[in-house]
Amino acid sequence: MILKPHLWSSLSLVLLLSIQGAGASEDLPAPLQNITSQGVNIIGSFAAPGSLTGYVGEYQGQGLTLYTTADGQYAIIGNMIDSNGNNIGASHMRRLIDEPRYSDAWETLQADTHWIVDGDEDAPNVVYTFTDPFCPFCKRMHDSMRPYVESGQVQVRHIMVGIIRENSPAVAATILGSDDPTALLIKQMDTLNAGGVSIQQAAMSFGESAIDDNYAVMTKLNLRATPATFYRDQEGTVRLIQGAPREGQIREMIISD
Repeated sequence: MILKPHLWSSLSLVLLLSIQGAGASEDLPAPLQNITSQGVNIIGSFAAPGSLTGYVGEYQGQGLTLYTTADGQYAIIGNMIDSNGNNIGASHMRRLIDEPRYSDAWETLQADTHWIVDGDEDAPNVVYTFTDPFCPFCKRMHDSMRPYVESGQVQVRHIMVGIIRENSPAVAATILGSDDPTALLIKQMDTLNAGGVSIQQAAMSFGESAIDDNYAVMTKLNLRATPATFYRDQEGTVRLIQGAPREGQIREMIISD
C-alpha cells in the first residue's frame, strides 16, 4: 500500500513522539487523531497482545492495521506477527473490511459484469475471477482448476478485462464477443505461450462495451491485478484471492461435491 509521503512522516512522528492532541475528539487516542487527519478512516478496534489495542483502518480503499500502547500516547502502523508467524490483525481486517465489502461485491459481480462460463451450469460451487487473456497467473489458475471444472465440482465465471498488454483489451473483447466465448477462452489459455488467438474485428466490436463494463467494476472494487477471484466459503462468507490460488485455496472453494 502506498501512502502519501507526508502521511508516512506523520506516522513516523507518532512512533517517536507523545502527541497531546489538543482539541481532538475523546473517541480515539491522540496519535490516531493525527493519523485520521491525514485521511485514514478508523473502522473498528480489537484487543491485541501485550496490552496493546488494535485498530483496523482504511486509506484510499486499502485496509491497514494500527496498534496503540496502553497509555494511548503512541501508535504503530503495520502488521503484528505472533511466534507462529500469524498476522494478529488479519482476521479483524476480514471481519471489518473484507466481509462487508465483498458481500456487496458478489451481487455487483452477478448484476454488473459480463462473464464467460467455464464448467457445468449445475455445479455446486461458483467462483468469479477477473481474467486478462495474457495473464500468466490466470493461465496457471486455469490449468489448476481444470480437474475440478471437468469433474463438475465448480463453475468458473471469467470476467474478462484487458490490462496487461496493449492488445489485451482487443483480445479480451474478441473472446467475449465471439460465438463460443468458452471455447475461445480455453484456446487462448492453451496457446498463450505461442501467442494466443487472433483478434477478430467483428467479435471485438461486439465485446468492447462489455470489457469496458467489466473494467469499471474491477476499478470500483479497488482491484489492480489479475486474477482476482471471489468465492463463498462454508459459512457463505465471500472471500477474495488475489493471484493464482494455491491448491489448498482451491480446495477451500470446493465446499461440496
